Amino acid sequence: MLMLGPFRWTMRHMSIFTSFAVLGYENDPILGPTGAVAIPEFNTRFTRQMLEDTQPTDFNTLVRLSGFSHGTDVGWATPGI
Repeated sequence: MLMLGPFRWTMRHMSIFTSFAVLGYENDPILGPTGAVAIPEFNTRFTRQMLEDTQPTDFNTLVRLSGFSHGTDVGWATPGI
């Protein structure tokens, strides 16, 4: 488990970034395959695709993905630059 302040991240919490099952949905045609549409930092089509591609399992990966999704000509969209 990851400690972040008084909150303990578990695999159940992390699963929202790879599946909607924890919220009671499976592959909703409008919301997509992850529960991240409900999380402001990860609710764009671009960031949700990043989550689908990487299937993150730890908080560290989420922080990195968040960084890759910001800026111009950096990170995920242009990995060769």
